Amino acid sequence: MSFASGMGLMSGINFSEIISGLRQANSRPIFQIQSQQQRLQAQGAAMQLLGRLTDDFKSKVDSLSKPESFIRMSASTSDTAALTTTASSTAAVGSYSVQVRQLAQSARVASQGLDSAQARVADAEGSFQYRVGDGELKSIAVNAGTSLADLRDAINAAGGGVRASIVSDGTPTLPARLVLSAEATGAANELKITRNDTLLNFATPTVEEAVAGTTNKFDGTVTSGGSYTGAAGRNVIVEISSAGAVGTAGFRVSLDGGLSWSAADAFTTSATPVDVTGTAAEGIEIAFGAGATEFAVGDRFTIDTFVPVLQQARDAIIEVDGIAISRATNEFTEAIEGVTLTARKVSESAATVTVSNQKAQIGGQVKEFVDAYNMLATEIARQTAYNVDAQVAAPLFGDSGPAGLLSGLRSTLGQAVKGLDDKTTTLSALGISFGRDGKLALDLTKLNKALDEDSDAVARLFVESGRATSSSVKLHASGKETGVGEYGVVVTQAASQARVVGTRSVGPEGLAQSETLSFIAGEQSMNVTLSAGMTLAQAIVKINTQLGDNGYELRASDEGGRLAIHSVEYGSSEKFSIHSNLDAGLGFGIGTATIEAVGTDVAGRIGGMLATGKGQVLKASPNGPAAGLELLITAGEPMNTSFTLSRGIAWELGREIASATDSKTGLFSVRAESIDKRMKDYDKRIQTLQSRLDKEETRMRAQFTALEQKLASMQSQGSFLTAQLSQIIR
Repeated sequence: MSFASGMGLMSGINFSEIISGLRQANSRPIFQIQSQQQRLQAQGAAMQLLGRLTDDFKSKVDSLSKPESFIRMSASTSDTAALTTTASSTAAVGSYSVQVRQLAQSARVASQGLDSAQARVADAEGSFQYRVGDGELKSIAVNAGTSLADLRDAINAAGGGVRASIVSDGTPTLPARLVLSAEATGAANELKITRNDTLLNFATPTVEEAVAGTTNKFDGTVTSGGSYTGAAGRNVIVEISSAGAVGTAGFRVSLDGGLSWSAADAFTTSATPVDVTGTAAEGIEIAFGAGATEFAVGDRFTIDTFVPVLQQARDAIIEVDGIAISRATNEFTEAIEGVTLTARKVSESAATVTVSNQKAQIGGQVKEFVDAYNMLATEIARQTAYNVDAQVAAPLFGDSGPAGLLSGLRSTLGQAVKGLDDKTTTLSALGISFGRDGKLALDLTKLNKALDEDSDAVARLFVESGRATSSSVKLHASGKETGVGEYGVVVTQAASQARVVGTRSVGPEGLAQSETLSFIAGEQSMNVTLSAGMTLAQAIVKINTQLGDNGYELRASDEGGRLAIHSVEYGSSEKFSIHSNLDAGLGFGIGTATIEAVGTDVAGRIGGMLATGKGQVLKASPNGPAAGLELLITAGEPMNTSFTLSRGIAWELGREIASATDSKTGLFSVRAESIDKRMKDYDKRIQTLQSRLDKEETRMRAQFTALEQKLASMQSQGSFLTAQLSQIIR
């Protein structure tokens, strides 16, 4: 039975309106749940906003918890391309004129070209010897079988502050040149070849053989020569510009490989040598012999000149306020007190180096800290408020979490820092205080005055710090459980390196005979041979070079004229052994018997309790108030001192905020998880209720349909009876 616009045809009842009304009435629980969901969504959005503001405040707190944030001096330069600058806390405020006149560079020399890396470099047995500055003399044995590549590899293995490489200059003949480069810069580090029993030329500039182009028409001979006087090597190209025979054909010349040219026919071909450098008269000559075919325009001939010194060793030079200062490297650490200048390129004019106080920067960081707190505090108050007049609650009204976070932050901001013995123990000493509205206010004048009087005290008010009555004790680390305050520190044993010192001094005349030292550290073993005549300083350089190249954490040093070998680090884990091929009465006095060297760990007490030492770090007992405290002890002997640990406001705030922002247990993550769970539960309840309503509507529609069908049947029966009665009455 059909419905017309929800109206029953038999009954005339608007069944759809009735069902819709009943469904709406029964949907009230859903509307209530949806209202709760909307409130949850508002709470989630509010929590996300507070989380972002908390993260922003945390970033400002983290910045002020770092000691480097309170370094007050900075240096800048008006020409960063020529010069870079850094300043230490000892730098003096001022302005300086600095000009880079010369950059430091290392020495580089090259040999003449050979046909390949496998070409032989010697005719007989001999040696190739070199040194850098006053460094160790290195000697490489050569013979008739030594190739250019062999010599390169031998130099690199020997070291001595020199690196060798084979460079191809791209010429058609003899392209392989051996290039030697000193590793250290500075004029004192000149690369000297003291003996050369090879065929390689590292001393005299030369003019190499002329090479004719493969497509030339001219088939006569060409020769080159002369005494080259130029300062740098040249790639010379001779090109015929007027055809003809020798004596009549003209040519032009490029002295830079074809980048620029002389005028056409600037020179005339000749059987006698012609200096192709013209008025420069650098001594590059070319001559031609007659051939069967004359010159054609475009015929080419190339000549390479060779200058062994590719780069002179030289110091960096700068002028500071007109005073010339030189250094072996491009770094100048004493030219301006407390400032490091690094030269990067030669400058045409002087740069202005300005050393300034970062007081304004510190003030800016503190202001950002104050502003970030105020934004967070204002938003927490807004999101947890209740409007009595409008009787409207903010999304987080009644939520103790945000209010608790704000209460904790306020408490920390208002407390005095324990462990400080100066007057700067509270933020109010810096001009930071709470107003009646609960916000922080900043008095920059008071902050700047505090910075001027004692910037270290200002830093201690914010950061974690430790102070001892001895400069040999420094804070290494602490734990969350470590209590602030003063602790007695007793060092019963100082840490030491694994160390061996020779028994014999080495005089200025050097070693009387060669000596080989054998080292063993862990699974590594190595021999270092020191040549007769080598001074102690030269021996130390060689030992340290080979130790470093082989990955040993050992160093050699001069201890009162005697050779000392010691580990880089301290502690009982540092071990090595050493012996010599000479008796103890010879050479450095090490002796042939193996000497085992072992370092020691620091030992002592912190806060009256036995501490654990590892290297130079003394770690407090985990069972006392100093648990988690680690001190770096650099003293060389037993000592008694006291150490005071303080934790500044930024450190304490950082810990408090970290607990609130923890990704698993923090306030914001827990609230977000709870809201998400409740939203999902509400969704399930709504789905269940919707399903019930759908079933109820289906049932009612079925009942209304059955009613209409029944009425239709009854109407049909009635019509039938009426018709029958009508027949009877007739």
